[in-house]
Order: sequence, then structure tokens, then C-alpha cells
Amino acid sequence: MQIDHLCSSLDHIGQQARTTSLQAIDLQRLKEKTARLTHELGVLEMLAKTAQLLKSAGPDEEGNAKRFAPPKSRMQKMIKAVYNSGTEPTLARFVELSLMDIETFLFVAASYTPLGITRLDENAFHCLLELTPQYVERWLPPGWLHRTEFQLAVTAGAGKGSKFKRSMCCCSMHRQVDSSVTQNTKS
Repeated sequence: MQIDHLCSSLDHIGQQARTTSLQAIDLQRLKEKTARLTHELGVLEMLAKTAQLLKSAGPDEEGNAKRFAPPKSRMQKMIKAVYNSGTEPTLARFVELSLMDIETFLFVAASYTPLGITRLDENAFHCLLELTPQYVERWLPPGWLHRTEFQLAVTAGAGKGSKFKRSMCCCSMHRQVDSSVTQNTKS
């Protein structure tokens, strides 16, 4: 199994660190690397929970509505926090999230609450920004963004005519153009 191999590799690194004569500066470097890995694993764990929920969803609309209630609620809160049109200043982290492509942003919004984002360690937040686009591209099932539960969250979370809804509309139009180009090239 892949996880067994990964764990064995970590055990091997630990064994080498204990049996090799390392200077304090070398140990500090190892600590920095393992701290980065710890942050990455924490982010990947959160993303994997949401991805697993998406992959395990069945055709039962009522059952899905109950299972998707937490991510739907997180998405609504995150859309409001990031695309705030009120007079309150927007946090720098929310500004960074607003610069993500819509699909990546919505996956982050389904995985984290606004409070969860503000509580992330700075390094963990940067790991989130770095890892999520690749994760979305590689691991999510096709059509996940068009699930009824997520569309309802978008509708409820964004105000009428908001910047977010305009971005979603552009995203949908690009998808339609991309899919028609793909179909035409296959013909």
C-alpha cells in the first residue's frame, strides 16, 4: 500500500536523524521541513474530507441534502465573508481567497469556515493557497461544482448582482465554450 510506503519512509528519516551526527543548524532545517509537511498534511486532510463527501454522494437527493448541509453552510458563510460588499474592511486572507479561480475558491469554501481560515497558521494558509488548485484539478469528480446543494449555497450566499455572481456567470460561460470546443475537436 502507498500509505505503508510513506510511513516507512518517514520512519527511515527518523532513524537516520537519530543515528547521524547532525549539527544544530541541520536539525533546525529538518524541523522546518517537517513543520511544512505537517501544515501540508493538515490542509490535505481537510480537502480530502470534502472530496470524499463529494465522491460518496449518491442519487438520493434527501440523503445528500443532509450530508451536504455542513459544506453548504460553510460555502454560504465564506462567500459572504470574502465577497463582502459592506463597509467592514475585508481581511487580507479573504482578499487572497477572492483572487482564486471560482472552482478552487468554492472547494475551499466547502472545506473551511471563515473562522477556520482566520485561525489557520500563516504557513498553513500559504499551503492552502498553494495546494488547493492542484488538488481540485487532480482529485475532484467531474461536475462536482454543479451539484444542486452547491448551486443553492451560491444562490443564498451571494447578493443579487454581486461580484461573486458575475464571476460565477463568467465561469459557467467559459465552461460551456470549453466543452463545445472540446466536442467540436472530437468530431
